[in-house]
Amino acid sequence: MSKTTIVNAHGDRPSFFNPLIAACQLINVAREGEEPDMWTAKEDCRLLAAQLSDSKGHPLSADKRRKWCDDEDNAAGLFFETDLVYTFHLWQDLLGFSSYSAKLGFVSFDLTRMLHSNPLQLMCKDVDSGDYLYAAMVWHERLLYPDEHAAKAKELRRSKSASAMAAVGRSLSGSISGRLRSLGLMQ
Repeated sequence: MSKTTIVNAHGDRPSFFNPLIAACQLINVAREGEEPDMWTAKEDCRLLAAQLSDSKGHPLSADKRRKWCDDEDNAAGLFFETDLVYTFHLWQDLLGFSSYSAKLGFVSFDLTRMLHSNPLQLMCKDVDSGDYLYAAMVWHERLLYPDEHAAKAKELRRSKSASAMAAVGRSLSGSISGRLRSLGLMQ
């Protein structure tokens, strides 16, 4: 997780917010007509900020760009010019859309419960103006029929908990389970 990530897990509207510029695996900024093919684009943010190039004028790596942009002072003056073409590659491995869960290492959290049976919203939003580039709601059948899936989910949690306890050991899993229970994420 980056320094600029904002997580609100316990409020009325649970959220996970991360600035796009610090989150993307790849960003390419090019002049119109010079933009690369989406699938072969290489990291290059020199047109976004001169500081995103090395001492020889070559583009910084994606890791260095993310680290630089994760500093609020560095990213504060950045803006997207409308006469340039931006290519973003963004992917994640934390959310399991087929199971509607969040996976952090060997622990899995039920998004239905965490989001109070609301759909997950994925969006790109300008926080200053409130304008959206896009917003999509991710639904799962468990949101539509929560009672029908509750028994299946409870049994699945039991079997996963038993497997986790065997793999990690009773003392460690006991402390993790206790913490998850205290946070209301596990029964």
